Amino acid sequence: MPFRIEALFAREGDCLILHYGTEANPQILLIDGGSSGVYRRSLRPRLQQLRDQLGQRVPLQMVMVSHVDADHIRGILDLFEELEESNDPVCEVGTLWHNSFDDIIGNEDDELTSAVIASIQRDEVVFTADSDTMAVAASIRQGRNLRGLAETLGIEFNRHFTGLIVANEQNTRPIEIGGGMTFTVLGPSEQRIEALREEWNDFLEEEELAEAVAAALEDDSIPNLSSIMVLAQQNRRTMQLTGDARGDYIVEGLITAGLLPPEAELPILFRGMPNALRQERRAALAVAEALEDPPSVHFDLLKMPHHGSNHNVSVGFFRRVTADHYIISADGNHDNPDVPTLEMLAEARGDAPYTIHLTFTEDRHLDPDVSAKFREALRLVHNWVTNDKPPNCTVFYSQDDFGITLDLSEPGPVVDEDGQDDDGLVNINTADAAELDTLPRIGPSLAGRIIAARPFEDGEHLTRVRGIGARTLARLRPLITV
Repeated sequence: MPFRIEALFAREGDCLILHYGTEANPQILLIDGGSSGVYRRSLRPRLQQLRDQLGQRVPLQMVMVSHVDADHIRGILDLFEELEESNDPVCEVGTLWHNSFDDIIGNEDDELTSAVIASIQRDEVVFTADSDTMAVAASIRQGRNLRGLAETLGIEFNRHFTGLIVANEQNTRPIEIGGGMTFTVLGPSEQRIEALREEWNDFLEEEELAEAVAAALEDDSIPNLSSIMVLAQQNRRTMQLTGDARGDYIVEGLITAGLLPPEAELPILFRGMPNALRQERRAALAVAEALEDPPSVHFDLLKMPHHGSNHNVSVGFFRRVTADHYIISADGNHDNPDVPTLEMLAEARGDAPYTIHLTFTEDRHLDPDVSAKFREALRLVHNWVTNDKPPNCTVFYSQDDFGITLDLSEPGPVVDEDGQDDDGLVNINTADAAELDTLPRIGPSLAGRIIAARPFEDGEHLTRVRGIGARTLARLRPLITV
């Protein structure tokens, strides 16, 4: 069954095309569109190739913008502008997942948002904002335009949710996207969004509007807290898609979803935290980071947070969240990917085999058309790969300007002796102890209790088995059938 990801060369941003479903009924998702120019150079030509192969407009079941940074949203905005203008668009879009600035800050007052956008357009925040902050400010305007285009085009907004795409403890169940794919939303959390809203309101009470915008954006709170993180799963195959989220937030989301136990926590530090609490959290974080064998969860693929920046990850994160494959989308901008990130990953993985996939070509650090600063960052990565990469690590560069493709497809559906097609899922009513033992958190003892408690009318009834609670059930849902 197809389960394949394309990470297009998106300069300093992300642009992911996810293929899934079946050979007879292929499904496609688009996650982020990269920065300025990526749509024209990479995404649009690739969509045209897919259209030619399919013989029809590319059916994008979902377009997802992970967060309001220009290096993620600009290419999607370019796509939607073309959809509005073209009589024969290259694709059709089922739903748009996107947390807009208005919704993140809980703003229902159009006058306020208009004032924010106007202040950004007049550059009123420039006296305190650096170029990165201004880029975030510009992307907020892009996000608002994107939502307006989606409404004009009649594209459903945030299907499966009544407002923001958020994770909460009351709803940790995987969402059926269609075609056998599920998304488990791991972030942003309602708690983080609420904290951002409170901070924003405090700014408005204490400062003029321009100062409030600058202060909120300089901390990068809006992009970080609104970054949509999802676990994509089809049968047994898993992809952890992180946007630009921080590693501690990712771990928090995995704990909330029951994919990691509470003792896996990486205590979170954030701006405005009281000094006494900050000191306490720092001490707890040092203890958590020092654990050499913490509870962990394993995925087939981890999309490296924030383009391989060492500001978003740690050895402790990589020990808790492991994968067979790691995709890094970067081009040397902001020194990404950082060599310290590669070193932390190597330390955490020890002797376990793993593969890194880079969206840029191996010789890009030699390209005179690339800025000297970017070339230097890429040269450092090339040196690490050539001289310091551990023997258990394999690195693949992009072979062309399109990026990389990673195929995690499974064999076709499994057919039981009775002829029932179970799509490779474990039937908890018919599986023997050995088959049940292949499931996460199910050892020989629990397998015996499951067999003794049969039959089950629904997978939810597994909680009547001693030792299986809500968190274990959350891990099992995508893997079982009755």
